[in-house]
Amino acid sequence: MFVEVMLSAEPGQMLKLQEAHTFFRELLKQKNLPDLTKAYFKSYIDPLIRQNLNVALRNDLCADGKSIRGWKGLRLLRTMSG
Repeated sequence: MFVEVMLSAEPGQMLKLQEAHTFFRELLKQKNLPDLTKAYFKSYIDPLIRQNLNVALRNDLCADGKSIRGWKGLRLLRTMSG
C-alpha cells in the first residue's frame, strides 16, 4: 500500500533511500507497529517499486556532493505534516 499511495514516478525527482525509510518508520510508529531496519525495508520495498512504478534503486545518485542510494524519477507524495 505504501508504494501505491505514497510514491509517484515523476521525471526529474529523486527519493533518497534514507528519506523513504525514515518516513516509513514514522508511519509504523503512528500505527504502533514494529520498526524495520533499513536493510529489511530496502529488500522489501525495492521489488515493489520496480514492479509497480518501473523505477530501480540506484547506488550512483549524488546529493549535496555526496553519493547516495535512492530512486531517480520517484517522489514521495506526502510528508509527515501533510
